[in-house]
Amino acid sequence: MAENGKHAGGRPTLYCEELTLKICERIVQGDSLRTICAADDMPSCASVFLWLSKYPKFSEQYAQAKASQMESMAEDILEIADDRSNDIHEDKDGNEKVDWEVVQRSRLKVDTRKWLMSKLAPKKWGEVKTLQHTGADGGSIKSEVIERGAQVAEWMDKLDPETRKKVLDAAESSDTDKG
Repeated sequence: MAENGKHAGGRPTLYCEELTLKICERIVQGDSLRTICAADDMPSCASVFLWLSKYPKFSEQYAQAKASQMESMAEDILEIADDRSNDIHEDKDGNEKVDWEVVQRSRLKVDTRKWLMSKLAPKKWGEVKTLQHTGADGGSIKSEVIERGAQVAEWMDKLDPETRKKVLDAAESSDTDKG
């Protein structure tokens, strides 16, 4: 690093533990990294991603912050779903009306958070799909191995010699046509 605090490539590095803690705190509060890095006193997203690969301690803190952010989003979902304060309004005649735009916006907020949580932490927040196979009356599945070669040989033994020759000739010409 040069005396002026810049790397040989140009942009000054702002890396320090105090700054990384601020980034992680804001992530836990629900801010996106893009929003955090838009502030003048914060590094660029590219710098943060570089730090994540370069500094294991920061990488661990960031991962924990993202996990905590998912918990915070779960709480947000409950608050959004329970908040009915703007769902009903009075029209010009004093009649109560449901504001469907507000209701739909709330649904979109909940669905967006649920989708994001399921993608960022699928083991914890993703849908669990199970597939069970059972046999009759919930018992185990019975499987049979059919040995076609043995069945064909048994069938061929039952044929008269002339028919057997025709079948073998047809099978041989079929194999020859494929090759």
